[in-house]
Amino acid sequence: MISMKIASGLFAFLALILPGSEISEKAKSVVKISYDLIYDSDESGNSEIYRLNLESGEKKRLTDYPMTDGYQALSPDGQRIAFYAYYDNGRTWSIHTMNIDGGDRKRLTHLKNARDSSPSWSPDGKTIIFSRSFQGQYQIWRMNVSGGE
Repeated sequence: MISMKIASGLFAFLALILPGSEISEKAKSVVKISYDLIYDSDESGNSEIYRLNLESGEKKRLTDYPMTDGYQALSPDGQRIAFYAYYDNGRTWSIHTMNIDGGDRKRLTHLKNARDSSPSWSPDGKTIIFSRSFQGQYQIWRMNVSGGE
């Protein structure tokens, strides 16, 4: 199973174009649009999160964890990824964040035997909303991106 989110990085400048003027080749080279696909896949034998540059085809594995990682959500600024990971042989699912390059992984939820999944960022990027299944109850939770419930 593969789920996909698209991250867009846009590095651009504004140029005032007057009638009769031309944009130089140097100015054209300053504008760079790059698209990355953030997805999870079990191509390594275990569900992990990957980043694929759609222009170059360069692929990078962002997670390397013995249990499942997935259901990723890109932060509004495109710099962090929220996702879930399994613990305790799949009995506990926890919400994590990491940088877009796979660094600085942080586990944000720790409730044993809870199934925390489906993370989503608030528009300002300060909180994460997620679903929790625990002891037969299903709830929607909100937490600060630093963790804590």
